[in-house]
Parts: sequence; C-alpha cells; structure tokens
Amino acid sequence: MASAPPQSVALAVVPKFTAFLSICGSSIIISKVVRSPKRQKQTMHRIMAWLSISDIIVSIWFFASTWPIPSGTVSVYGDGTQPIYGAVGNDISCSVAGWFNQFQVVGPLFTSTLASYFLLVVYNGWSDAKIKRKEWILLGLPPTFAIVTSTFAVAANLMGQVQWTCWICPQCFQEGAELTPIQSRFKLIQWLFLFGPVWGCIIYVSIIFYMLFKKMQSLETKILSYSHVRSMERDRDTSTNTGKEKISTDAEKGNRKFSLTKTIRRPSVRTGFDSAKQSHQIAKQGLYYVVAFYITWTFPTTNRIYELAGTQAAPFAVQLLDTALISLQGALNCFVYLKPSIDKQRTLDPEAGYFSALNAAIQAKE
Repeated sequence: MASAPPQSVALAVVPKFTAFLSICGSSIIISKVVRSPKRQKQTMHRIMAWLSISDIIVSIWFFASTWPIPSGTVSVYGDGTQPIYGAVGNDISCSVAGWFNQFQVVGPLFTSTLASYFLLVVYNGWSDAKIKRKEWILLGLPPTFAIVTSTFAVAANLMGQVQWTCWICPQCFQEGAELTPIQSRFKLIQWLFLFGPVWGCIIYVSIIFYMLFKKMQSLETKILSYSHVRSMERDRDTSTNTGKEKISTDAEKGNRKFSLTKTIRRPSVRTGFDSAKQSHQIAKQGLYYVVAFYITWTFPTTNRIYELAGTQAAPFAVQLLDTALISLQGALNCFVYLKPSIDKQRTLDPEAGYFSALNAAIQAKE
C-alpha cells in the first residue's frame, strides 16, 4: 500500500499537539472554577467553565484528527493514489466525529456570550446580580444551536471527510454518488451552520472590541485624573498637615483631642479611583479574550475567503495553520483566564519567573 503524502501526515499529526494543549488549558479553567466557591457564584467564571467543557468535548475529536475517516480514503495531496494518513475508521465513526466537529460552533457563540458579559459590565455598568437574571439566555443559546445543527447534519447524512477530520461534506464521503436534495445544498448548509455564525460572531465581537477599547481609554484618563488628585492630597497632608482637624470637647477643656484624618473629598476620590481601575482591568481582560478568538479563527476565515474567491485553493500553509490554531482555543483562553492571577503572583514575588508564577496561579485556591 502506498505511503501517505507528507501534507496528509502534517494535517493528521499537528492537531494532536494543539488539541492536547487545549484540553489541558480548558481542564485548568474548569478546575479553578470547581475549587473556588467564589468563582462559582460569578457569571463570567460560569461562562468560562461551560466554554471550557465544550472545548474539551470538541478538542477530543480534533485530537483524533484523521482516525475516524474511513480506512483507505485517498488524499487530495500526492499522486492521487496515496491514502489519508491515519485514516482507520468507517462510515459510522466519520458521522460521530462529524457531529462533534459541527458542535465546535459552540466555541465562537460562547465567545460572543463572554464578550456580551464584558460589554454589559464595563460599558453599561450592569451588576453581576442583574446579569444573573439573563444568564439562562447567555448559557443556553450556544449549546442549543450547536446540538440542533449537529444532529440535523448527521440525520441528513451530510457528514464526510475533509482531509484531516470529518464534517459536513457528503460529496467528499461518497464521491460520485447521487446526492439527495438536502445533500446537494451542503455548501449552503456549511455556511448556515458554521461559517455564517462564525463570521457573525467575528463582526459582533469586533464591534465589542472597539467599544471596550474606547472605554478602556476613557477609564485610563479617569485613573490618571484620580491619581493626580490623590497625589496632590498626599503632598498637601505631608507638607501642611492639611485635612486634619483637632477638636477639643468642652468637657475636657482641651485635654482630650482627636484627629479627623478623612476629608470630605477623599472617600469619593478613592472610590472613583478603585471603580475606574477595576473596570479598566475587566475591559482589558475582555480584550485579551477577543484577541485569543481572533488567533483561533483567522486562518479558518482566510480559507473561506479563498473558497469564495474560487480562483485557487488556499496554500497548504494556510490549511495547516487553520488545522493547528482552530484546535488551540482552550490553551489560549487558559492563559488569558490565568493572567490576573499570574500578575498578582509576580507582584507578590517580583523575582519569580513567568512559569513559576504560572504554576502558582494554577495551584492557588482563590
């Protein structure tokens, strides 16, 4: 039997590494939420837990890569007779893998949910209690859409191999066979079930990215303003002891004195500073998640642009990066999720290296 072409080998092997990292990253997020009663009570952490659970489910099948593809399926690479590397499955295993690979749409939808959370908190000033009343929508819509579309695609016998895994592509599964009316519209279904929702999420998340970025800029201005006022008050207190009032009671005729160390303005300045700083940190965290989403879906989107142009197939490098990065979102989300804890650890111990702080952040029960 002819050996598999090197391109097929690369498409089969690379996702196993990135999917493994994604499974590890998502498992860490889930562990952090489960071990912390405080995190369990907060909407953002519950969204991240469900996103991570979904990512693990999908990443398992990304790790499987070519294994579910029917054995002996010929690769589009090579001389036209060489098989897809690692393909040892059958029709049933391909349909099962296809169901879970369509389920991956839950990732972009949950990312949009997460972006909505940051928008409501930072831009609209919603409290967690207020968001909690709408949480069933935020957490319910992504898996509902993913389950319905995946089940429909399997029921309509739309699944087929796409060189590195199985997904909606019946003509790739039974090349030359007569397609049913639904199967003949598989490209439209691909767009309705995955590409369209993903592009919609990209546009939606990009709008929120811009809004959060602008909000973060205004918060930075506020923080600088509050910092300036606080600095002036500290300087004034140090040089003139202003802000302290010594009051003597008539009963003790000056023998009993005490200091009022808080001015009328100071609490409002401190409260405003703390509020602006917290909102700034939340906005920055939201931007990091958006960047992770962009990294994951940039090359799959580039692949679709080549497909729409119809002039030529995407370069193999684009296909390989598509395959590798789409499997990596759980790992990227983990680094973003742990970043505040890592920064805190490095503040407590400035001499600690990044990986030491990362390990401490993972182990911390906060």
